[in-house]
Parts: sequence; structure tokens; C-alpha cells
Amino acid sequence: MSAYYRVHSSQKEPLQTITDSSHQKSDFKRKAESMSPHCQIICELARTTGLQLRQAISLAKNIPAFQDVIDNLMAQGKAQIPLLELGIDSVEDIDRDVLKVFNDDYREVCSRLNLFFDWEDDCVLWEYLWESVRKSEYPEKPSRLSSVFCFDDRANAEMFYRSYRDEDYVISSISLLSGTTERFDMNWFTDFAGDLSFDEAICKVRSYWSKEYTSEPILEILHEGKYKLVG
Repeated sequence: MSAYYRVHSSQKEPLQTITDSSHQKSDFKRKAESMSPHCQIICELARTTGLQLRQAISLAKNIPAFQDVIDNLMAQGKAQIPLLELGIDSVEDIDRDVLKVFNDDYREVCSRLNLFFDWEDDCVLWEYLWESVRKSEYPEKPSRLSSVFCFDDRANAEMFYRSYRDEDYVISSISLLSGTTERFDMNWFTDFAGDLSFDEAICKVRSYWSKEYTSEPILEILHEGKYKLVG
């Protein structure tokens, strides 16, 4: 039987307790689910305009602070608006009507949900992309948002702990009791760059779900189902 290791919070995930992965959601996963409407609007902007994902994200982040600027630019009636005037480091322009639709739709979602895209939320959009592609093209694969992550190599678990977690977390052996378990190369996600177009990003996401490997793959295991941490 294979050995598996999970990096987890000892306070939120106690040992020797049978747990369903769909009930064990981190604050980040809950935030990613809550901000799905924001991400949909941002991705649609990137898809239809050719903006890099990070530029589209920056525009969303800037909207609260730049609303007066946007209103003034709209009032001027320019057909094309420089992104530089919206706080985006780009020499490109954005169509006035496209900006108006994005601004109106994004503000409506923020107001309705009382949630705004913040500066540390880029990975929320990455998770949205991963889940969107999975649902539409790989529905048989386990969802990242309702799975627990683990490793079959303790060295990889220790690397993950050092890179992404703090002293509130520990590494424990985990017993995968029932459900769906699959391996993927986590480098596609952790090395994901925001300076990609929407179409370029989707190609990277497909590489993850189709189980292509990078030159130095680090395999993460997604388990969707029941499990128990055994110490």
C-alpha cells in the first residue's frame, strides 16, 4: 500500500478522525468559491480584449480607487481609453464601451456580495480557471476545491511545507479511505504566470488536467472523498 503525506493545520484537521474532503475547505477555497462571479467577469474581459490576465486583474483591483477617473473618462466620450490612465502599466488602450460594461458588471457583483478583488487574490482567479476547465472538459477529474492535497513522497511534502506554510502546520501520514484519487504535476499551478493571455492560460490549465509533466515534475495528489490523518 502506498504511503501518503499531507501538510495540514493540526487545529483544523485533527488526527484519527474520518473526514470527507468536501467538508474540509480552507478559508482560501471558500474565498475562491465566493469570488467565482468576480473571476468570471475578469476572465471574460481578458478573453474578449486580449489583455493579459494580470492586466485584467489589476483593472478590477483599481476600480474602487479609480472610479472618479473612469467616470471622467466616460464623460469625455473617447472611443479608446489608455490603460495607463487607469493605473495599468501598459501602452494599450481599452474600448470605452467594453470598459463601461466591465465597470458596471464588476461593481454590481462587488456590491451584491460585498467582496472586492484584493492584491493577494491572484491565486483565486487561477483556481477559477482550473475549476472552469475541469468542469467543462475534464468532469471526471477530482475538483481542486473539494479535494484534499497530499503527496506520495515525503520530501515533496516537506518542500511544500517550507515554501507555502508556516509553523501552524504539520506533516502527517494520511489514509485515503474512499473516493477518487489522481496525481497531477503541481508545477503547472505554482509556476503559473499572470502575463499570459486568456487563451495561453487555458492551454497551461489543460496541460495540468491532461496530466502532462513539466521538465521537473512535482506530483501532488488530489483526493476527493473520505480520508483519515493517522499521524
